[in-house]
Amino acid sequence: MMEYFYPEHLKKMFTNRKRELKDLEYTRDSLDKGTLRNISFFGLRRIGKSLLIKEFMYRNPGNIYINIEEIASSPEFFSLRYIGYIAYWLNENGDALPDDYMEINALIKKCTEMNIKALTDAVTKLNLEFSKEKRDHNFLLGLAFTLPEKICREKNKKIMLFLDEFQALAVLKKSPQVLNPFALFRSAIQNQSGTSYVLAGSQITKMRSILEDHKEPLFLQFNVLNIEPFTREDTYELCSKILPGQDTDIFESIYKYSYGHPFHTTSVCERVKEYSEKYELEITNELISQAFLVEVLSKEGNINKFCRYLYDISLEKARGYGILKAILTVLAEKEGTTITEIARGIKRSPQATKKYLMWLEEVDLITKYEKTYFYKDPVFRTWLAYYEKGIELGIMPKREMLKNLLSNLEEKYLRTSSELGRAKEFETKVKLEKKLGIELENYMCKDGQIEIDLAGKKDALIYLVEIKWKNKSSDYKDIENFLKKTEKLEFSDKEKKLFFISKSGFTSSALKLAKSNNVTVLDRNLEAIEAVN
Repeated sequence: MMEYFYPEHLKKMFTNRKRELKDLEYTRDSLDKGTLRNISFFGLRRIGKSLLIKEFMYRNPGNIYINIEEIASSPEFFSLRYIGYIAYWLNENGDALPDDYMEINALIKKCTEMNIKALTDAVTKLNLEFSKEKRDHNFLLGLAFTLPEKICREKNKKIMLFLDEFQALAVLKKSPQVLNPFALFRSAIQNQSGTSYVLAGSQITKMRSILEDHKEPLFLQFNVLNIEPFTREDTYELCSKILPGQDTDIFESIYKYSYGHPFHTTSVCERVKEYSEKYELEITNELISQAFLVEVLSKEGNINKFCRYLYDISLEKARGYGILKAILTVLAEKEGTTITEIARGIKRSPQATKKYLMWLEEVDLITKYEKTYFYKDPVFRTWLAYYEKGIELGIMPKREMLKNLLSNLEEKYLRTSSELGRAKEFETKVKLEKKLGIELENYMCKDGQIEIDLAGKKDALIYLVEIKWKNKSSDYKDIENFLKKTEKLEFSDKEKKLFFISKSGFTSSALKLAKSNNVTVLDRNLEAIEAVN
């Protein structure tokens, strides 16, 4: 089912999105009960909006999908393809190529065979209008927009219509006859009862303007839901589908580089899989780093191709191309920068700089947070930083070059160098809480001078946990410093249970000191927590 629209390999890659699927299910249930509910999804490009739609349509056949960006070149082309896709979904449900529905004569033949009067009437009127020397563009758009509801009423059925990249409807404004295609769309759908609309868009700022600006015709007509990058847990699940059997450390390393973006995650995983199978390499954190750099900096890398595409389509129509590039370069070197700092970097006034920043916000390359600016996609930031310097890698770069690039990457372009430590801290917290039957939280003493990774209390006993997630063994000094910290706390005279967890184990002197001071030590094998008493 839906083999053309949603092939098997994509079905296997679908991960979680339970919240969004539940919202779509609620919309479908509301429609079936006679309560119309229209919704819209916003999210960065390749974040998984289309895959979410495909998964829902696979689970709930009988609905319609149209990518507006692919058909919105002119009112004539749009109306033909819009009506063609409606017929295609009603007749084929995504199981075959839609070619026979995209040309007027073939479409007329298909619609005649389908025996749906509303559809036959629409293509007949469409063909008649096409025969005229001067075509009525508003009539053609109205014909397309009103068709789904007419079919629902004729066949006494309910349909969800998914319109992907909906912001592209604005292209139809190029026609002198079409003043506002969104107003035509609103006029057509406002009295519908059998059709529910689900809009999706990658240009978040434009979509927000279309749906949330009180001056726009679609203001307050749609419930809005943001599609976010994956959580750490969802990223691990996606990674496990491509790299089964790997340790959490490997998946965490991928998450550190991809920031949970499904496309970046998949690209790195597939590159790692290729290296591992083609060159018989062990999958290590070092290999993950190499795969990420190759994906970002090689012409063959999918992330590189995606970032270059995003860069080109975002700036292709911009005025002041050179200044925009300069701003992006300044932000690539240092995020969280104010207008004044950026203006100084590009040698422009803050007033002039503000206009360019607003434009970059409109195309969703950057975002403003508390008067400072950041990239929306941190991986794109990394790509641009190296792209502007002309740095490029082959598929199998030299080890020394990789080492230098990785050092630079860790120092300048990764937002959170301690993500892995925090991930293990959380994992440890969950396991210890379950084992000890208490709640553990990060603890800071009243004067702010001493911090304990995890602390908790059960009856009169205080539990204190230190976590070191680094690539060398914890030594005598590490244990000694932990003991000194516990002695300076305000509850130093209370009975305590001490734990020290180290990714890379302990030196013999550290183990001896820990034992003499009743410190329970654990290494990266957190399953050993089960033996704690």
